[in-house]
This record gives sequence, structure tokens and C-alpha cells, in this order.
Amino acid sequence: MRLTKPPVELLLEIDEDYRSALLSRSGIWLPVLHTERSGWTFTVMHGGDDRVVIVYGGGQRETVRTQDTAPLEGQRVVVGREPECVDFYREIA
Repeated sequence: MRLTKPPVELLLEIDEDYRSALLSRSGIWLPVLHTERSGWTFTVMHGGDDRVVIVYGGGQRETVRTQDTAPLEGQRVVVGREPECVDFYREIA
């Protein structure tokens, strides 16, 4: 059975790749990245400030940002899916 949303681990991986590998040497963000992972097709773009917007599945979107409150302060999180992010970071700790 296919998930209706990609797992947060996958979204955080795409976020990290976009932010680290695709930030040009001059500090200008790559406008749009198209990628496929784990059977999903994604369009990724800079969403302002520290936000990255990931679009998938015919227009569904997730926003990833740096959390500014506990328990995930300083960690990248998928907005609205913070409990899943807590579980993810617990598993990799």
C-alpha cells in the first residue's frame, strides 16, 4: 500500500540535499529542483528565510524549516508533522 504522504525521513533528506548541495558558491539558491526518490516525484524550491518547500503528488506540499522551540529546537522539521520528526530524530540519536 502506498503512503499518502512521503515519510518525514525522505522529506528531510531532500531538504538537506537541496540546502547543502544546491546552494551555489555565490550564495544564490537554486530556483527549482526536480527529483524522484522512493517512487515519489518532487519539486523543491526555496520558500524564504530558512524554509524549503517540497511539492509532490499533484500539488500536495510540505514546508521544512528550522524549529525554534523545544523539543526540536535547532533541528529541521516538516511543518505540521513535528511528532513524526521527534520520532525520527529519536531513532537516529
